[in-house]
Amino acid sequence: NSDQPMQDRLQELGVVFGEEKALNRLQALAREETAEISRRQKALQRLVDVRASGLRALCEELLTVEGLGVTAATGLAMYDESGVADRVLSEWPRFRGQERTTLVSILVTRPIWAMKLLDAMAAGQVDPRELGVAQARQIAGYKQPKLQEKLTGVWGSLREPDETARRVAMDHWRARLTDEAVVDADLIEGRQVYGISCGACHRLSGEGGDLGPDLTGSGRQNLDYLLENILFPHAVVPAGFRQSTLVLSDGRVLSGIIRERTSQSLTLALVGETLTIHRAEIEIEETAQQSMMPEGLLDALTEEQVTQLFAYLMSSRPVEE
Repeated sequence: NSDQPMQDRLQELGVVFGEEKALNRLQALAREETAEISRRQKALQRLVDVRASGLRALCEELLTVEGLGVTAATGLAMYDESGVADRVLSEWPRFRGQERTTLVSILVTRPIWAMKLLDAMAAGQVDPRELGVAQARQIAGYKQPKLQEKLTGVWGSLREPDETARRVAMDHWRARLTDEAVVDADLIEGRQVYGISCGACHRLSGEGGDLGPDLTGSGRQNLDYLLENILFPHAVVPAGFRQSTLVLSDGRVLSGIIRERTSQSLTLALVGETLTIHRAEIEIEETAQQSMMPEGLLDALTEEQVTQLFAYLMSSRPVEE
């Protein structure tokens, strides 16, 4: 339909001004099974953005629809109820890859949800490896003893090395990541390790996320450069990549990178998603001097996986499956 872009634009304007008819049309479009999934997702996202009336029921309904589930979960995250985490976790097997990364980021925004996530890991419902180090740091940041105990029991502990430990770590990996070891490593496996460990935040050769710096043009052939940035990401942190934590009026705690500020809102980039948050919703904003990238990234990998990862990062040739 050649008039569709104009119709969509008029509908957008109606939503901005809170027109009931426009909101009703978006709800109908989000539910319309014959519509393109991209249009349905966009309609649902706009309803989430304006917190439309009836949003909770709509998101519950669309959580199980492929291509809409993550957006629906984002809408449900606005409701400070323990049942939201139960509902999202009940549908966990439906989601894959980056979708799970986004859902974990949602579930760690409230302490009670984080506990339910950790309980699901303890029960074998969710693989503990789905929880990234940055997300584990957010859980630890709540400073709740029971939550910390559960995190340590089902996932592991976070530790900040001293200067001696830093030197030991550099020497340890220099001795193992020799030219011979890197040359002989499986690049295809390295690409897979990169996708799990780094790809959600960093772009490399046009693929991946944009939460962290693009690695394509960095000094990737320099082993010490890679080790310094991976092992000690907080040493030098550009202002544009410092971690900000927002406490919202609905009880959520969000940690990410502030991409844009206006007089009315902030745009916050998180692992797996980007949110626009109205300033009126923000009760506390804190910006740390540390990077979103956590220390201890290599601790979750085997020595073989680390070697494969570095081989992929340092490779200058394309890697085909």
